[in-house]
Amino acid sequence: MGHYLAAIAGALLIVAPALRGLLGFSESLYFFLAIALFNFAVLSNRNWSVNSWQLSWWFFLFLLFIYLLATSFPFTNYREVLIAGCFLISSLSIGILCSLSWSEKFFHTIAWIIIFSGSALSLIVLYGFMKTEGDYRKLFNEDALGYLALGSFISLAFCIALPFVFTDSGKKKLLWLLILFINGLGLITVLSRGALLFSGLVGTLYMIYYWPQRKTIKKVISSLAARLIAMALAGYFVFTLIPARTLSRLQRLFLGDEIQAGGRGEIWAQSLNKILQAPVLGHGLGEASVVNIYPHNLFLQVGIDGGITGIILLMIVVSIPLAIFYKAWAQSIIIRDPLPAAFLAAYLWALLEGSKSGDFYKARPLFIIASLLIGYLSLLYRMKRDRAIPMTKELQVKIFQLGDGKE
Repeated sequence: MGHYLAAIAGALLIVAPALRGLLGFSESLYFFLAIALFNFAVLSNRNWSVNSWQLSWWFFLFLLFIYLLATSFPFTNYREVLIAGCFLISSLSIGILCSLSWSEKFFHTIAWIIIFSGSALSLIVLYGFMKTEGDYRKLFNEDALGYLALGSFISLAFCIALPFVFTDSGKKKLLWLLILFINGLGLITVLSRGALLFSGLVGTLYMIYYWPQRKTIKKVISSLAARLIAMALAGYFVFTLIPARTLSRLQRLFLGDEIQAGGRGEIWAQSLNKILQAPVLGHGLGEASVVNIYPHNLFLQVGIDGGITGIILLMIVVSIPLAIFYKAWAQSIIIRDPLPAAFLAAYLWALLEGSKSGDFYKARPLFIIASLLIGYLSLLYRMKRDRAIPMTKELQVKIFQLGDGKE
């Protein structure tokens, strides 16, 4: 029961930004959910043994944090360091808690909560879109409702559902297709171009990852035909339902206007110049914020605050979950379990979005999803290790006796 409650707390930490926009919850919601998750970990009677995968993730997370903190005090006022440091340590701590090897039900429960909550939010967005003829926010408090938060959460739900569509069959496959369709409509109408583009990119990558492995040419062709039809239908719904605001922002992106005044290109150029002013140690925690300069990019943000060394450490941090997934895949720890691939899809999306609109110090979903991926793979690794019985001399004798009836 405790692991189910812990899963609810962990999932709500990802849902919280969307809930705050819809229902107006206070920021203290994050604090209470994090404390609840910590208490469930302390009270659990589980043996919290860790392996090298988890330790490497924790080591580089805190190495980056300690580096940023240590290089900040000579250059930044203490208040900015304290605020940025508190945000960062909160995200890191939550990430570590989620990377523990809880239980299978913990990780699956979080995935189900995200998927079905994303579907519910998609239906709300779609209803508002049809009711207001294009902008669902008119049904709510537009100042409080952040379309980026809603778009991000629906995208995570969409990406986590993807592997289940490709791996399940029969009625379950139809259910997953329906869920994916609902989340897809939410992505089209939520007004976030990043959510739409990056989810589509991850979906395309997973069509390649789950390339049909059929024995007969007929089955391969039928599988490919089904995917092409799905892509054609997706394109139809995108161009039919996409709001004018999203379409204009996509045109701004693809026609080059994004590099003009006020666009990402100008912001990133300013950020690069800021990094070059202090390339080794950076300007200190808090410099790359909404108040001073907000780069809309995780790597540029860390580069401004911690220099090139900070960027290198961050690249290691974000690469570790990908390396762990590959190692688990190479060691056949992942067989037909779609959940690791689901967490990987969500993590890839979070990395892409973080490179466009991310705030590293408040990137709780990024840390949580990465940690869930590492924690679940670590759990599978431990389960596989526990199932492996060592072939001792005594066991060999028993097997011989059973086989031949004599020693």
